This record gives sequence, structure tokens and C-alpha cells, in this order.
Amino acid sequence: MAKLDVVRSNTEHMLDGALKVLDKLILLLPDDQLEFSPTPEVMTAKQLAYHIYQTLYILTRSTSLGSFKLEHLDGIPFDPNQVKSGADIVAYGTRVKDYVRGILPDFREEDLDRMLHEEWGMTGFRAMNIAFEEALHHRGQLVTYLRILGIKTPYLYDYS
Repeated sequence: MAKLDVVRSNTEHMLDGALKVLDKLILLLPDDQLEFSPTPEVMTAKQLAYHIYQTLYILTRSTSLGSFKLEHLDGIPFDPNQVKSGADIVAYGTRVKDYVRGILPDFREEDLDRMLHEEWGMTGFRAMNIAFEEALHHRGQLVTYLRILGIKTPYLYDYS
């Protein structure tokens, strides 16, 4: 299978499956628990939730543009200090998913072979795989946060 086919398949699965469940999880966060963190060393629930979408956005945009730069995040403005509810994060996530859906058909095999960040050895292909892995990893982390808070979580593979 060509890299392009792998990236498109994995990204579509992430958008249509894993991130649907993520949105359900984010919406379960009580507004007064957005700053919850099981320990001071890890992200708060709010930081974790928007981090997943920021990572997807910056890695997809960087792959499209051919370089990895933090200023690429400016394309979809998001101020975490303005977040008052999980719905605010899900709204940001919807904008990110719409962007990814729009740009994915334009990806070419060459975009995936391009080096985005020399020091990290990050090609477009690697960036898109990291985006997928980050979404799955941190979605599981958010499940743990919710369980610590005593909140029953949905089945992780309920993509309906």
C-alpha cells in the first residue's frame, strides 16, 4: 500500500471514528473540572483535549506546507483562556477536522516524503502517523481522567 493510501485511510478513520469518541469524552467533562489534573506534572483535562486537536492541525498543516513551524497554529485561532466548557473545545475540534477533511484530498506522495523537521527526522508521512498516534494515546489518557472523576465513559469504539 502506498504511503498516501495509508495516510488517507488512517486519517479518515481518525476523523470518523477515534475523534468522534474524543468529542463525546470532552463533552462529559464538567465545566468545573476542566482544570482537573491527576498530578501537577501532567496536562489538565482542558489542555489535554485541545492539545489533541492542535497536534492534528499543526502536523496536517505542516505536511501540506512542507515545513514544521509553531506559527502554523495561527491558521485556526484558539485561545484556551476563553474556554468555558467542553463544547468550546469540541467547536475548535470541528474546525480542525473540517480543515483536515478539506486538505487531505490534496496531499500527494511527495508531501509525505518531504522532510518537515530535520532535527526530529520528521517527514510528512511520519507527521501524519504521529497525529494518529497522538489522538489515540491522549484519548485514552482523557478516559483515565474521566474515570478518576467518577464519570462513566462511552465504549471507545462506538463511532456512531
